[in-house]
Amino acid sequence: MFYYIQENVFREMHYDRIIDAVKRLGLDFEIIRIDDSESIHVHLERNDVFCFGSIKLARLAKKKSWYPGSLMNENHDYTIYSEYWNTYLLNADSKIQDIRTPINFNLGNQFIRPTKDSKIFTGKVFNSSDWNSILEKIIQKRNKEKIMIQVATPKNIFQEIRCWIVNKKVITASTYKVGKDVRYTEFTDSDGLDFADKMVQIYQPANAFVLDICKTEQGWKIVEVNCINSAGFYAANLQKLIIALENHYNPI
Repeated sequence: MFYYIQENVFREMHYDRIIDAVKRLGLDFEIIRIDDSESIHVHLERNDVFCFGSIKLARLAKKKSWYPGSLMNENHDYTIYSEYWNTYLLNADSKIQDIRTPINFNLGNQFIRPTKDSKIFTGKVFNSSDWNSILEKIIQKRNKEKIMIQVATPKNIFQEIRCWIVNKKVITASTYKVGKDVRYTEFTDSDGLDFADKMVQIYQPANAFVLDICKTEQGWKIVEVNCINSAGFYAANLQKLIIALENHYNPI
């Protein structure tokens, strides 16, 4: 396949690693820039394309006749995948509501995130003041857009892992948080990987996607899913990931 990698989206270290991976495998790629228009400006006309970049790139790629292009779809939404994973979800107690609906902070801080993988804001635990501040900015920017959010009680998380899934197989995984500390290391522990494998046999929102899991007092849980085109790489084995994508979408 041909790979379009968006400029200035991923952190520099991660940006260099994805470029290094496609180079090592001898694959064709191009660094592209996305402007404020609703189109993608490319130099080659190929259909066997895969994109790495922003949500906007993934959305624009859906308009092209590329295959697979972008894996973004409506299944990357808590309201969809919760029907399949229900109690396996970290925030299975979530209340779904419009972003403009008031949130009750009387019982303490609340975990809040968009139900979709929209990157409108980062899901985290908010207090009343912080939430009202970010809410005002979101509404000003997207005043006519209907945005659904999930609101849940904060949970105690020991470790957070990102898993890259291709064709119902866990290809590579990376730790991204231990306790409150950000820590990027390749994850190889069988218990977490076995849990992720069990989950993708139950349901997969796309043929390739990113599954975030975490270890809690109640065992392993699903944090959320992300579109594989736009998810941060952390310490994933990107060469393994590209090989898996090639084998699935461009088999010899």
